[in-house]
Amino acid sequence: MEKACALIGHEVASLTVKSKAELNDLCLFISDIDSDQDRHRRERVPLCVHIAAHGNKAGLGFGKAL
Repeated sequence: MEKACALIGHEVASLTVKSKAELNDLCLFISDIDSDQDRHRRERVPLCVHIAAHGNKAGLGFGKAL
């Protein structure tokens, strides 16, 4: 996914979380991004978020919970 997005000209950041606290921090970070924060000074660039996760009927597992 990362390489495909970069290939068509999108800025890409791949971030990994290892705990519920890190996920919360990352969500706060993402929510603070606005449409004018672009390396190339383009305006109104849409923000797309793709979340890949693993879990089961009990929910997502973090750390020893896996």
